[in-house]
Amino acid sequence: MAQESHWTEESTDAFAHRLAFDFIANVENRLAKLPMKQSELAQKLGVSEGAVSKLLNNPQNLTIRTIANYSRALGMKASIVSYDDGDAQNLDGPINSSVFTACWERAGRPKDLWALEASPVQNATTYNVAFVNLFFANIDAFGGMQLKQASVVPTWFLSRSASNVSSTAVPVTQIPSGGGF
Repeated sequence: MAQESHWTEESTDAFAHRLAFDFIANVENRLAKLPMKQSELAQKLGVSEGAVSKLLNNPQNLTIRTIANYSRALGMKASIVSYDDGDAQNLDGPINSSVFTACWERAGRPKDLWALEASPVQNATTYNVAFVNLFFANIDAFGGMQLKQASVVPTWFLSRSASNVSSTAVPVTQIPSGGGF
């Protein structure tokens, strides 16, 4: 059965709406984090509170200039990123901008490609180790030691990169399926 396309494949307007919604979600998150009220943002932008509310509720006419103004007023920057994710049929829709932000932060917040290439993340080697408990069933009617059955039960999983970018040890119960065993 063929997978249906993502709703953003319906039209260019649908795709643009998804991009605008992603930006508006970032604005709302930033307002909450600062914390800043919409009225304060409106004052910084030199527009009415109603204009800010209208844009946040319906970003149909979001322009690059508006994105720049809102970003600067919130002490943020913005970037337009086009990419090839191997999904030309748009079955999965656009990647959320927070994914790009998280990757940029994990790479050490490089300012340009030269800084990215110099980053140890580029040459990181990751290894995974599973710590296990071995349980043996020793069954002998005469008190002797006899190995009847052995089972391996993973208890902890350690993932560490050679560049120390990430280092985690979590109980196996917290590892999502396909966690590397």
